[in-house]
Amino acid sequence: MQLTFNITENTDLMTKRLEALDYLRTHEIEIGLLPSAPAQTHYILAIQEHGAPITGIPSRPVVGPALDSADTKSALSAEFEKAVSYAHEGDLPSAIASLEAAGQAGADGIRA
Repeated sequence: MQLTFNITENTDLMTKRLEALDYLRTHEIEIGLLPSAPAQTHYILAIQEHGAPITGIPSRPVVGPALDSADTKSALSAEFEKAVSYAHEGDLPSAIASLEAAGQAGADGIRA
């Protein structure tokens, strides 16, 4: 008895998967102030985060503690997991949407 196997490879899915995974590898998520925010806003946040000892302003960190909270970490982790899962499926638009949702989760944590 002889067995014959035909293996069909979905190269389109493989190409989409590689494209989506490469996107995740080459992009960053910025949480906090966007680079397009006014310079004065960046300056004020920097003083809040690090203080200004010369002028007697103590540091009042906002971003770091917010991102270290269990709720924010959990939300970020869930969105990153979704993004990787979508990328593995070759679904780049959904992976990007999950990355954007992760950024929003971080922003929500900072606001809270």
